[in-house]
Amino acid sequence: MVTGRGAISLGSGHLIAGHSGSSFTFDGLVSGTGYLWKVGAGTGTLTASNTYSGTTGIESGTLIVNGSQPGSDVLILASGTLGGSGTVGAITAEGRVAP
Repeated sequence: MVTGRGAISLGSGHLIAGHSGSSFTFDGLVSGTGYLWKVGAGTGTLTASNTYSGTTGIESGTLIVNGSQPGSDVLILASGTLGGSGTVGAITAEGRVAP
């Protein structure tokens, strides 16, 4: 589970978060050229000014972006929802956008 205020450096790799279906909040910085993929039924919340440039994918559940990550485009699959008051890159949505 991803929680807390630390920093995650993706490098050119990836982070898949939410497998357990639990909700999480991450207040720390996410950086690198890799991607972040949200899975599971829970809600994930990102609050920092993230600098990673890979895609943010939402396979299922909800991802709340209350920070800024304008360098990361978002792909929302049919069972996913994007919400929050933050800034993201371009959005491609099969699922829901619910700010």
